[in-house]
Amino acid sequence: MSNKLLLLLLLLLLLCAVVVMPASVSAENWASWRGPRGNGTSTEKGIAVSWDTKRNVAWRVALPGASGATPIVWDDRIFVSTADGDDLVLVCISIDGKELWRRKVGTGNRQVGFGDAEGNLSSPSPVTDGRHVWVLMGSGDLACFDRYGKPAWKTNIQEKYGRFDIQFGMSSTPLLADGRLYIQVIHGPMRGAAEPAYVVALDKKTGKEVWKQDRKTGAQMECKHSYTSPVLYDDGKQRFLLTHGGDYLVAHRLDTGAELWRMGGLNGVPGAPVAARPKGSFLQRFDVAKFDVNKDKKVARAEITSKLHQRVFDRMAKQFKFDATKTYSIAALRKLIGQKKIPKPAAPASRSYHRTLRFVASPVVASGLIIAPSAKRGPVIALSPNAKLAGDLTKNAKNRLWTLEEGTPDVPSPLIHNGLVYLCSENGNLSCFDAKTGKMQYQKRTHRTRHRASPVVADGKIYLSARDGKVTVVEAGRTFKIVSQNDLGESLAASPAISNGTIYLRTFDALWAIRAK
Repeated sequence: MSNKLLLLLLLLLLLCAVVVMPASVSAENWASWRGPRGNGTSTEKGIAVSWDTKRNVAWRVALPGASGATPIVWDDRIFVSTADGDDLVLVCISIDGKELWRRKVGTGNRQVGFGDAEGNLSSPSPVTDGRHVWVLMGSGDLACFDRYGKPAWKTNIQEKYGRFDIQFGMSSTPLLADGRLYIQVIHGPMRGAAEPAYVVALDKKTGKEVWKQDRKTGAQMECKHSYTSPVLYDDGKQRFLLTHGGDYLVAHRLDTGAELWRMGGLNGVPGAPVAARPKGSFLQRFDVAKFDVNKDKKVARAEITSKLHQRVFDRMAKQFKFDATKTYSIAALRKLIGQKKIPKPAAPASRSYHRTLRFVASPVVASGLIIAPSAKRGPVIALSPNAKLAGDLTKNAKNRLWTLEEGTPDVPSPLIHNGLVYLCSENGNLSCFDAKTGKMQYQKRTHRTRHRASPVVADGKIYLSARDGKVTVVEAGRTFKIVSQNDLGESLAASPAISNGTIYLRTFDALWAIRAK
């Protein structure tokens, strides 16, 4: 065969390879729970906006257990952390829906909170750089595998630094940056002044400690606990680590962990008195009128649609020994549980210090902007970072762009997109604000049930995932418009991942690949 003919054949083969190259090569990887920019935004186009259990479903893969952890995607592989009975495992699935491998990371899984499957020790999401994947479990087990499932190293955070002391389990996802894993452990005993919270950086290749910094803020009781995840701020001019919890947003140097600045004002006005502890148990403070779904001033177990409210009702019936199958007037039910006064909503967090204002929603960043949520309808602060920031910024309003005094999402993290900030409340209300001024553009109802997942945006559409498995798709922009509502019929708490032209939705039962056809 002549050299010219051989060269022509090689060129032809190369051309054929380019033509049939899979779309995943040019796809945007979703390497951590909030995506490639760490803020829930995707640049992919042509993403599905409507589906059901059959339509636009590329595949569904059953998972061994429930979890609120978000799947991550790199090229042709998806990594999912999950419970498997008593074990805590990492599962690798191909983008065509085939399980490639499964590795045990730890054991001793347990339910936390109200016994909901959402709360267990597999809640943190994995992170990847494409070559390796790292996963932290609520047991403290932290492991690194290569993309083929070969173990690289393993350690246990609790064994190295002390047992976690956090009411609803460790759920913070590590941040991967600069060859390191940044982990925040914001926890502590609810009684006493002890604050064992810390931030640690580990070498991603070995798991060995690079630095460790204590993180003391003076938080009290449950406010010592944080379920947020660390965030990287990088605007091309400055880069730093953000940790969120214990009443404060704190910025750290990436190389040493040293504190750059901190901002409070998220839990009460500095110097304000501590809010008085409400009288009675949680059940006696719960407003039973919330059970009255059909608004007839009567309560029947059958009319309660919220699974959380069903559990509260059942606990009331058991504790106060009344027949859960009967119908009661609201007044009669209040008498049965010893509720002498109609419960009033707690004062906004900006007015007094709240001992139970633990942070769950993580901060979100864009160039020149940091959005810091709080909890339980408390404040949201928009901060403009610059190189001159230093010390305690709580009383310095110079760098605050705006403050929303109340209305923060309790669990879903905020979203920033095209000059707008979106807040998805736990009840499904979506609020939109101008990112520079904080002026509200709208506040509208989407799907009135619990929302635990954080919103994501792709191709001009915002995806809001509800606890009952229904995903509402909303047009991005200053005008509210629902595009579609799509129901998988399976409970869902994990945030969506978007890659390969596909939305990956992790329910308590399975991983779904939703792809426009």
